[in-house]
Amino acid sequence: IKTNNQMMSIGQYFFYAGIFLLPSAMFISGLLILVSIIIAITRKKNLFFRDKFNLPLIILSFLIFLSCIHNQIVLFNKDINYWVGTLNWVPFFISFFFFQFYVDTFKKRQIFSVLLLIGSIPFFFSCITQYWFQWYGPYHFLNGLVVWFQKPPIGDASLSVSGLFNNSNYAGQWLSIIFPFSLIFIFKRNKS
Repeated sequence: IKTNNQMMSIGQYFFYAGIFLLPSAMFISGLLILVSIIIAITRKKNLFFRDKFNLPLIILSFLIFLSCIHNQIVLFNKDINYWVGTLNWVPFFISFFFFQFYVDTFKKRQIFSVLLLIGSIPFFFSCITQYWFQWYGPYHFLNGLVVWFQKPPIGDASLSVSGLFNNSNYAGQWLSIIFPFSLIFIFKRNKS
């Protein structure tokens, strides 16, 4: 039987692998991150209600649930599924708390940042090959489990690049996500 610390370290490796594969293999990354959350839930579930910062999330979850019941009964519209929108927020609330165990020290946060940036190398590769070499996809790996879209530009968007994502907006969003991490490493490098 594995001890609590051994299981959390296994969860840490699943979390790191999921973060590394996040931009390039979203489905595999999602599975790895899901396993890491399940490990954290089984090992740290009793700490969830003790953390005072989770109180707003618990209250919001309750209010969202009540709002969904209200909308279902009072504003009943058979074309709208109110529960889908409600259940969309649950993974975010759960992840917020249980990811904390995987980034609770400076060293873990640093490794997280490095893996996030190194995992972006395939994204930059796909952007470069799409823009300068006009390599367009979709490219399928692992029998279609991983798909890099690299769609050709349409109309006035001839200068846009989507990279391995299916839309240039997602590519821009990924650049916005990794930009602060890149800045931190640039400033840190200049200090030393």
